[in-house]
Amino acid sequence: MFETVLIPHGNQVKVIREIQNSFSDIAADFVPFEPFFMRFGNENPLPAVDFARAEEIQVVDGRVFLVSVVSSGGVRFFGRILLGFLLSKNISSIEKVFFMEKFDFPVFKIAKVFFIEEGFSVQWRISEEKWRKVDKNK
Repeated sequence: MFETVLIPHGNQVKVIREIQNSFSDIAADFVPFEPFFMRFGNENPLPAVDFARAEEIQVVDGRVFLVSVVSSGGVRFFGRILLGFLLSKNISSIEKVFFMEKFDFPVFKIAKVFFIEEGFSVQWRISEEKWRKVDKNK
């Protein structure tokens, strides 16, 4: 089944790569992942996004995520971008020592993507995509 996701513009991809590099500096066993897809789970605010901001780093079961807040029609949703994988078992406090400045996603693609995930392997196929720009005057 296809899932609707947000794909960051190249300017934000550069920022995300810098975060990956910083994370590698504090965790030697960090393995980065690309491309970057913001996924929303069961609730999906797309395509009516009026605000999107990266907020924090979260580590869940060895996966490192960039957690974002997305607003659509005044309702807030949370999305996650997979940054990579930690191979170590001792990771419980690593996000507490990692500092990240918040940043916005003013331009992005909305895409339909099919995912297959097994362990640390993720396969994807993009079905369709469309550029979207957030109107700052709203």
